[in-house]
Amino acid sequence: MPRLGLERSPFRNLIPKNEGCVVSYCPIASAVGTRVLLDGGNAVDAMVATALALAATYPQAGNLAGGGYMLIKAPKDEGHILDYRESAPRLADPVLFAAAGDRSVRGGLAVAVPGTVAGLAEAVRRFGTWSWDRLVRPAIDLAEHGTWITNRQAKYLSLYHKDLASFPETARAMLPVEGMWRPGDLYCNPDLGKTLRTLGENGPDAFRMGPIADSIVTTVKRYGGVMDHGDLLDYRAIWRKPYTRRIFGHDVMTTPLPSGGGFIVILSLALLEAAGCAALPVRSTARYELLARAFRIAYALRAEFAGDPLVVPPEMLARCQELTQMVFDAGSIERFERELGLVGERPVREPYPPRNTTHMCAIDSAGMAVSNTYSLNTLFGSKLVAEGTGVLLNNTIDDFGILPDVPNWYQLFEGKYNTLAPGLRPLGSMAPTIVSDGDVIELVIGGSGGPRIPTAIAQTILGMYGNGLALSQASALPRVHHQYRPTQLDVEDSLDASHQEALERLGFDVVQFPRLGILAAAQYDVNAKTLMALLDSRF
Repeated sequence: MPRLGLERSPFRNLIPKNEGCVVSYCPIASAVGTRVLLDGGNAVDAMVATALALAATYPQAGNLAGGGYMLIKAPKDEGHILDYRESAPRLADPVLFAAAGDRSVRGGLAVAVPGTVAGLAEAVRRFGTWSWDRLVRPAIDLAEHGTWITNRQAKYLSLYHKDLASFPETARAMLPVEGMWRPGDLYCNPDLGKTLRTLGENGPDAFRMGPIADSIVTTVKRYGGVMDHGDLLDYRAIWRKPYTRRIFGHDVMTTPLPSGGGFIVILSLALLEAAGCAALPVRSTARYELLARAFRIAYALRAEFAGDPLVVPPEMLARCQELTQMVFDAGSIERFERELGLVGERPVREPYPPRNTTHMCAIDSAGMAVSNTYSLNTLFGSKLVAEGTGVLLNNTIDDFGILPDVPNWYQLFEGKYNTLAPGLRPLGSMAPTIVSDGDVIELVIGGSGGPRIPTAIAQTILGMYGNGLALSQASALPRVHHQYRPTQLDVEDSLDASHQEALERLGFDVVQFPRLGILAAAQYDVNAKTLMALLDSRF
């Protein structure tokens, strides 16, 4: 049995290697995945069962109608990225969305073509060992019989009660008849249970044709959206080659375009290694300054080069790949700052919304590892449930650049290759990552928090492999975040005031936040031959 440790996070567990482990943002969903491992399933089976369970137990981000990226790696293979990110409907029109106001994040117009069911099914088809229907069964039970509302669930359901209640379909599926959800209440979603049962009995194609698809399309159009049956029928998950680079003596593997997150992880870590950041004290102003500058450069280059490979010119795609593999030296940060005009920038302070998305990790007894991030985009997505299905729909259209020089919900100013157009997949920040040394997979990591995901991952990897810290120690260090525009430097309020003041004297507009990203990770300790599952203490 797992032996509970108390260092840093109450979710830290030391587990013998031969048992494998699963970690997610919900202990019930993690238990579902762990049961799959104990019953002989592999890491992909466990991941799919966990992701399906989260649709019932973690509705603010767990989903059937969102999208994401899954990184799968066995000890001796090259690794595989499954891109099941949402795509723009074929009738998507930037002019229509530009005039939509908050309808770009709420209601039918915000909904992109979902990829979650197609992605999970494709992962099972290629790498799973269990049947699809067997993996769906635990989620059916959770949706039909319910789970207890936690303090966190009650908080977010209360915070978004007005938005969820604004759509009758959502109110009927997710809200109590009277009042608010309270901790300890039993939360059931029988409509979601019926949908999952249909998917289990008829297969994953039942999501894109038949009554479920009819309900999704009808509901989306009722609230101003343009997605149609053809969009659902045409959607396909795509296998891509991961970005991989040797950094701090280890192979770091993560997501390629159209995810901008992996680009940020690889590029910023490469710059930090070249600049000698690992030689600086882990709690020093000089270190935080280098982090801010490297992240700012990475996000500036993301805005210039990144987008869906379908529309990014071949020479730009080659440049993105080149940047992730370029050999940098100690002066690279200064050269990029001059070339990108990042010296003497004018601070522009902007508000920043709360976290969202969710991440899960699995490692099985054979050493196969899966790092999976999926999302509805913002918390509870579009706030719209497809009538009669219990399925919350995403609001991923907002991840595109709708208008020039106008930020999205995350205050990201998107580049020219992330413009809304039919069939494209938007840039995002999801960055499921695996770190290995030779054939030994040592770290599986990812997180939530929009643009703060890749910077949180990079800082944790830097602490572990640059400074030799334990996972729990590296993840607990105060974080900073810079995303180029707005030009402010976000810092966690746990960062010592002296460092904040010193960073301001260096010209940064410092803005405090309680937390910058939430990580989930699993680490294999080569010496102790144990796995450690960790959910960020910020959760």
